[in-house]
Amino acid sequence: MRNIAPVPAPLKKVFLPLLITLLSGFIIWVDRSNLYNELLYAFFYTGLLSAVFFLLLSKQALSAKQQAVIGTVLFFSLLLRIYLFPFQSADYTKNFALWMDEIRLHGGLSALKNPFYDYAPPYMYLLVFITKLPVNELTGIKTVSLFFDYSAAFFVYGIVRQFRSLHISLIAAGVFLFLPTVVMNGALWGQCDIIYTCLLLAGFYFLLHRQKTLFAFFLSAAFAFKLQTVFITLLPLLLLSSGQLKIKHLLWFPAIYILAVIPTAMAGRPFTNLLTIYLGQASSTAHLLTANAPSVYALMPHANPDLFSKLGLGFTALFIAAFFLLYRYKKNKGKLNDLFLFTAALSLLLIPYFLPRMHERYFFAADVFLLVLAFRWPRLWFAPVVCGLASLLSYFPFLFDRLPVPFVYLSLPLLLLCGVLVYRYLRLFFFT
Repeated sequence: MRNIAPVPAPLKKVFLPLLITLLSGFIIWVDRSNLYNELLYAFFYTGLLSAVFFLLLSKQALSAKQQAVIGTVLFFSLLLRIYLFPFQSADYTKNFALWMDEIRLHGGLSALKNPFYDYAPPYMYLLVFITKLPVNELTGIKTVSLFFDYSAAFFVYGIVRQFRSLHISLIAAGVFLFLPTVVMNGALWGQCDIIYTCLLLAGFYFLLHRQKTLFAFFLSAAFAFKLQTVFITLLPLLLLSSGQLKIKHLLWFPAIYILAVIPTAMAGRPFTNLLTIYLGQASSTAHLLTANAPSVYALMPHANPDLFSKLGLGFTALFIAAFFLLYRYKKNKGKLNDLFLFTAALSLLLIPYFLPRMHERYFFAADVFLLVLAFRWPRLWFAPVVCGLASLLSYFPFLFDRLPVPFVYLSLPLLLLCGVLVYRYLRLFFFT
């Protein structure tokens, strides 16, 4: 009698999740009359994502209890997101929906030759792809953000795992999935800030493993999606000043951006126009000091925009230069990975806080990295709370046409947080 080969352990772990996906998917397919059942879709994606996560974590010897908790967290985080999917923001009705109409009417990718959009081409390629699918376009846009939400959760786990236990790392990923701004940005608003943030997390994860080329690659990919990638500037400056990052690594930035815009240039949009698309984004808020961002300019509502924009740009440039000189001439102390994490989180908070003309969404990456920072140093638990609340409440005027808290009361706590974190950063790594 022939011996039957045992089923590999990783496949045993994914059998039940995949069965749940197949059963819920079959019911969704059969019940055509019920086009939007939140529970069924939550079960479908929970099974699929659980299978992926169990395979990715197959070397971690997850217990049955941990697997059950992961599945439960995935289910409720997905159910929350799917429940919010029908909400239509003004960004969707006045921008994304019109852009997708334009794409559909003018032949898909070839439509991108017309300057009806002000986003970088890589995101527009995703919109072109969505118009080709037999799905509701709003759902398609939000599903893209959902995919990056859960990809980012895995990198949050991987980063925290470099500092803490398996148990704590899984908790960090779970908390990330329920961060209010993470849930609202994609599932409610339909925005895509999670894409560049996920790429930043991926790059940072590889930096912790000393894979500098992959770090530069993912940062460059993030920049190709969103200009807001520049908020992490202090981290590359730290690496350059210490010789850990070479000029050759920086060549990824122009290389990936040029590759990313080539299809749009071939469709007919002028190449020089594509190279300056981020300048157009920056000029859209030229008449404002802050576009609902809880930045320092919320403390000066009657200031002259022209004058204080120049002062703000100059001040931001000066403090970035001061940090570069600090990195260049002051020997740092402590573990390198700790220094990298604190530098990234601090940079993502300070730069949008002091730069003029920021939108409310521009603290999104800071919310995420400050959460990771708090799991590394639990005494800094207040950092993601303060920043996250300020970010969350600043969303309300745009999404719900109401201001629950005056912006001055959002900006002041962030200013104090900036001061506390700079002090701790300098004491921890540069001055005893």
